Amino acid sequence: MTVTDNGNGVPTSLREKIFEQFYTAKAAGKVADLGLALSAKIVQEHEGNMRDTEDKQLGGARFEVCLPLSTFSSANDDQAA
Repeated sequence: MTVTDNGNGVPTSLREKIFEQFYTAKAAGKVADLGLALSAKIVQEHEGNMRDTEDKQLGGARFEVCLPLSTFSSANDDQAA
């Protein structure tokens, strides 16, 4: 899944930090965000990955979520049979 926008994007220097809990680039006193940290954690728990790049066409941010086709273990397969 890919989500893009045509905003200013995410500066390269912040790309690693934006996935940390409570990190915010907002002014002091504003509420910190959890959305990207929570999203990245959910994706990781499903054995996927999430990354931020620059959208070449729109010029803004581009977030890519990649998930495996199946994360069922052999134990789950035994229960389904």
